[in-house]
Amino acid sequence: MEEQTVAVSDARTARNGAGTWAAAPPPGAVPGKRRRVRPVRVWIGLFVAVVCAGGFVVAARGAEQQRTSVLVVAQRVEAGQVVQRADLREAELRGNVSGVPVSSLDEVVGRVAVVPLVPGSLLARDQVGEAAGFPPAGQALVAVSVRDGGAPPGLAVGQRVAVLAGPGQAAGPQTGAGASPSLSAEGVVVAVRAAADATGGGFVVTLLVDAASGSKVAVLVDPRLVVLSSAAGGGAG
Repeated sequence: MEEQTVAVSDARTARNGAGTWAAAPPPGAVPGKRRRVRPVRVWIGLFVAVVCAGGFVVAARGAEQQRTSVLVVAQRVEAGQVVQRADLREAELRGNVSGVPVSSLDEVVGRVAVVPLVPGSLLARDQVGEAAGFPPAGQALVAVSVRDGGAPPGLAVGQRVAVLAGPGQAAGPQTGAGASPSLSAEGVVVAVRAAADATGGGFVVTLLVDAASGSKVAVLVDPRLVVLSSAAGGGAG
């Protein structure tokens, strides 16, 4: 039994160069050779890491370069008014922006707004000039006094509305106190402000209408405003 054990042990060991016994290599292995990491793979890994790091830096720099400081309208400026420094503020935006850069502030302040400037909107160069070019040709600005209940709540600048004559003032062929309200014009809301007479309530609405309808709207005593869908056609554009 001991002889068989020694034989098995001798088969599993081998004499090394120093004359000592060591474990024999597994079947199929070549004695004296070690597995080496190929330099090509190391260089490829380093190259990929460098490229990824460089791409991140380029992307970060690109994001910084896409930031642009532009001028934004801070408070409403009516057409024909001179633009003041307090009417504008600075905003930093990303991407390609076509607004007026902050560096051009001195070229804007002191000029005239040719169209109404709405707070929160980007200022464009063609919105200021030497003289007001508003209203456009063929259209007219008219202010109407609207009593409480004469317009939907939340009436805002830019909404398209139908202007109806009050119950006692028909714009059509019907006349008399019992006449039903009829359409006088369609237009776009340019400004909304509280009426000067606070006790009477209501507000004053400035409308952009076609020139032919301006005179009819201006004489309305108790007009009614109906907000139309933005897709509705006709009226002032």
